[in-house]
Amino acid sequence: MRKTVALVGPIAGRLTELLRDADVVSEGRVAPGGRGAAYEGATSLLLLATPEARARVSEELAAIARFLAVDPHARVIALRTACREANQRAGCELDTVRAELSVRATARGVELTVDLVADLVPTVNVAPSHA
Repeated sequence: MRKTVALVGPIAGRLTELLRDADVVSEGRVAPGGRGAAYEGATSLLLLATPEARARVSEELAAIARFLAVDPHARVIALRTACREANQRAGCELDTVRAELSVRATARGVELTVDLVADLVPTVNVAPSHA
C-alpha cells in the first residue's frame, strides 16, 4: 500500500507576518476534572481579515488555508497562541495540553481554530515565613 504525503516549505517572513497580524478571539473556562481542574476552550486566529488584504489574495484563500493546515510552523504558532490565551483565562499554568487544529477559508479570511483541553498545574499555597 502506497501513501502519498504532501510536503510544504513555508515562506517564513510572510507566514510570520500573517499570523502576527491575525485577529485573535478566545473563549474558555476552568472545569473540574477527574485528576483536578482543567481548562477547556477554543482560540480562533483570523488571517487576512481586512478587506484590503482579502482583495489582494481573494482567489488564493483556499490555497492558503490548505497550506496552513499542513505547515508545522503555522500549527506551532497557532498552538502557542492558544496556550498563551488559555493561560491568561485560567489564571494559572497549564500542564498537559491536548489540542485539535482546524483551518478553513471563509468569506472573512482564513480561520485557524485551536480547541484545547489542558490540565492545570496545582497551585501550592506557601505560608509566609516568620523570621
